[in-house]
Amino acid sequence: MRAAVRVNNIYRNPVLGELYGRIIGLKNIIENPNSRKPPFVEFADGALAGLYQGKLFGGLMEAMAQKKRREERGVGMQNF
Repeated sequence: MRAAVRVNNIYRNPVLGELYGRIIGLKNIIENPNSRKPPFVEFADGALAGLYQGKLFGGLMEAMAQKKRREERGVGMQNF
């Protein structure tokens, strides 16, 4: 059983604190809205907003992620 960790919630928004802890890099994206966003961040924003309804681009993104995972594991591209 894990021990409960107590965090001081007085000086932070509890919802944002939870999200910042779970999603690496989210704080920089939210707190720097005027900086130029990388294309993958713009795509993620659009996807979350429901702008991309087609399955083609989502399938392409999934295939590229699968290819990267295979490269990291040292597995070939058979049956890809």
